[in-house]
Amino acid sequence: IVIYYTNDVHTYINGDISYDNIANLKQETEKQAAGVLLVDAGGGNGILARLEQAGVALSDIHDIFLTHTHTDHIFGVVWVVRMIAQAMNSGKYSGELHLFGHDEGLAALESICRLTLPGKVCKHLHEDILLHALDDGQCFAAAGMQAQAFDIGSTKAKQYGFCLQLPDGRRLTCLGD
Repeated sequence: IVIYYTNDVHTYINGDISYDNIANLKQETEKQAAGVLLVDAGGGNGILARLEQAGVALSDIHDIFLTHTHTDHIFGVVWVVRMIAQAMNSGKYSGELHLFGHDEGLAALESICRLTLPGKVCKHLHEDILLHALDDGQCFAAAGMQAQAFDIGSTKAKQYGFCLQLPDGRRLTCLGD
């Protein structure tokens, strides 16, 4: 399952960039993928309602890709981290949460978490909430699929996208912002 929650669609698959194409891809991929890859998470706790509307439980999310540090992309990740860490504390989440992105984005995310979330949540950072700083061109696995991160060359802020190999052989490319 690939879920996008940003203010804009910058995802390309088979020549089409659209919300409808992403929704159709989600339905197709749900049948084949081994897990959920959350890409960014919007600007706040609205992501929680969006996930509920999509029928995705926080306990099913084990991989998140952060494209960059703009508030409309990173703040929702803080909420997801908070809720998953609380679920870990109460025994309602099993396994690890993997956060992927570039070094600056993950450092900013960790700083925000440490400044705003309680210690009982932050204790999970680097223990079972793992931050994977990726280099330009580095390959990684998420939601049971192979992906390759790339720097989009933004002049505004360091920003990564990725190319994901879907189970049916197609490739999905997320271009960031």
